[in-house]
Amino acid sequence: MHDISVEILQNTSVNDSFSLLTFKYPYPVKPGQFVHVRLNEQIDPYLRRPFSIHDYNASKKQVTLLYKLIGKGTKYLALQPKGTKLAVLGPLGNTFDLTKVKKGSKVTLVGGGIGFAPLFYLTKELVKKKADVSVFIGFKTKKEIFIDPAWKKLCKKIYISTDDGTSGHKGFVGACFAEQMKKTTFDQVFTCGPELMMKHVYTLCTQASVPLQLSLESIMACALGACMCCVTETLHGYKKVCSDGPVFKREELQW
Repeated sequence: MHDISVEILQNTSVNDSFSLLTFKYPYPVKPGQFVHVRLNEQIDPYLRRPFSIHDYNASKKQVTLLYKLIGKGTKYLALQPKGTKLAVLGPLGNTFDLTKVKKGSKVTLVGGGIGFAPLFYLTKELVKKKADVSVFIGFKTKKEIFIDPAWKKLCKKIYISTDDGTSGHKGFVGACFAEQMKKTTFDQVFTCGPELMMKHVYTLCTQASVPLQLSLESIMACALGACMCCVTETLHGYKKVCSDGPVFKREELQW
């Protein structure tokens, strides 16, 4: 874990909802980890913001964050130009466990909201292992949809759903995934997004006895496990999302 100053290399709006931010980062990161970003030296906004790693380029030593403009902090961040300095604490948290993914393993990823952000980097690592990857991503409406072009090259099976039915499957992404589960047996499922969505995926995987890893989302203050504001109930008592997670296996959660 390191707390360093980084310089924004790119901060680009991809639509009215999402932006991509890239900066040089000298330390290796793994899928599932996140960084805690201090936006400025002022008291407003004061607390750092946690952001999942959307992509990591090892050769260029660059990290890319995909963030959604949903609050004061992210709207402020979207205004920062190339060259702006940010204080970045990380890499933080545990990682997705890929040890049981083999060549040809049928793996599916389910994301919703901004929760699909870490799934691109995860897809890259799964493709390296020659897994058979399917991706399900849910958006509120067609105008929100953003899929990195590189993602489409990596994975041919990307299923889009929109709550209002303006593109792809009409309804929540969990329902779209449920339909596919009727046709396909998966060896491993990974999910990240709103808790209601993940609970649906959790129930489906529990009923089908499919291994599932969930990257939980939570409001964080310190991101170091000291403030105890991001706890979640597990079979082994309360765990901290920031330091014990954010990735938990299905068998661990008290859902």
